[in-house]
Amino acid sequence: MTRLLTVPALLAALLTLSACGTEPEPMPVSEKNADRAPEALTYTTGDNVYINDMFSLRIEKPEGWFAQSAEDMILMQQQGSALFSDDDNIRQILKASLESTLPLFGFFEVPPGTPGRLNPNILGTAENIRLAPGITSGCDYLAHARQALQQMQIRYEVDEQCGQREINGTDFGYFEAQAMFGSQLVRQRYLALVRDKHAIVVVQSFFDEDSEALVNAVLDTLTMQGSL
Repeated sequence: MTRLLTVPALLAALLTLSACGTEPEPMPVSEKNADRAPEALTYTTGDNVYINDMFSLRIEKPEGWFAQSAEDMILMQQQGSALFSDDDNIRQILKASLESTLPLFGFFEVPPGTPGRLNPNILGTAENIRLAPGITSGCDYLAHARQALQQMQIRYEVDEQCGQREINGTDFGYFEAQAMFGSQLVRQRYLALVRDKHAIVVVQSFFDEDSEALVNAVLDTLTMQGSL
């Protein structure tokens, strides 16, 4: 069976759309935080700017939005495994995928689990793809995302083609998908690129033109300087 790449970001994005979230804590508010690990972890300068030195990534959180901690992003991914079938092989593949994935950022209009509210959000993760030498581009990676969506209990409508989108000078592959999540139509956009033996994956989740504009405004602040 093909390894279910891009599963962690998918699980987290879906789970945040339900009302049964956890009570997460925000990311550290100081780049001098003593608990911050080396450059692999994203940190914030305290002015809604979030930075990951390992991937030369910079992104801005909208004022008033919620920033989820790396620990809670991982927890949410693990909880989202219930959205897959009960096949033991799939669950083992999922576990391996989670262990190789580094959360980068998670921004939500309201805290996950807020009852009675739709929650537009944008999530970023990095997955180690050293053991997948055939993946050389964002579109290569996203081909696996389609396979992962086919394993979901929720029926997805997925773009057949991978497009290209430039964000502040950096090219991403992308495709769009949508599904009924309960009685609510959920739209998502998956974007990916390959850098330093990692796939950088961004997932936007929205519901209508207004919420799409909100997550697009966040994406427009993303920069990834340095060579690919």
